[in-house]
Amino acid sequence: MRIELVAHLARPGAVDLVRDAIRILEGLGHTCAVRVPDGVGAGPVPSDLMVRASALVEADGSPSDPADPPGLVVSFGGDGTFLRAARIARQVDAPVIGVNVGRLGFLAEIDPQAVPEILPAVADGRYSVEERSTLEITVRDADGAVMGRGWALNDVAVEKVARQRL
Repeated sequence: MRIELVAHLARPGAVDLVRDAIRILEGLGHTCAVRVPDGVGAGPVPSDLMVRASALVEADGSPSDPADPPGLVVSFGGDGTFLRAARIARQVDAPVIGVNVGRLGFLAEIDPQAVPEILPAVADGRYSVEERSTLEITVRDADGAVMGRGWALNDVAVEKVARQRL
């Protein structure tokens, strides 16, 4: 199975955790691709991971290789990274699991020390999917013309154009 690892590499311990995940998953016969979302983990990507970084996450969250979509998406970061990984998983109808190397982790629930135990089980198909509700969003102008569309897993913010003014 092809597995996409979406990683916030600037988080302490994230680089080593991603390396461990690759070692575990490839040792089980899976293929891994590393994704570093734009605007997240701005530090340099280590060369051993850059080789696997087939593409950065595009704005639309499309998978790095549409011809070979991932069967699983694993997020390494906080909830923001998880939401970016969920965008990829949603497009290919793959499960997403989050390893919390962020500060809070309401969505990314797996503790880093549990990775060696949990990843092999998940990659082997020993998991249950917890369905989440999402919102479909359509923004229209005063005349009803569609200005934008999107979806949300966690929340939606409605703001006016000039955010700094009351």
